[in-house]
Formats: sequence, structure tokens, C-alpha cells
Amino acid sequence: MIFFVSFSRLGLILLYRMVEKTFQFLILLIEKYFYPLKKLI
Repeated sequence: MIFFVSFSRLGLILLYRMVEKTFQFLILLIEKYFYPLKKLI
């Protein structure tokens, strides 16, 4: 039971890190593609 709790906690941390990296990547893409468009408008 204790092992399961620690394992699920580790899984949550990994999932959170993956989500965080995905969001950083999306923000990078948005900045890369939308800022030039803003300058054109």
C-alpha cells in the first residue's frame, strides 16, 4: 500500500513535468508565430 502511494505520487510528478514542458513548448511556438503577425497588423 505504501509502495503504491509513493509510486502514484511519482507518476503525478512525472505527469506534471510533462504538462509543464508541453505548455512551455506551446508558449514558445505562440510567441514565435504570433508576435510577427501582431507586428504586421
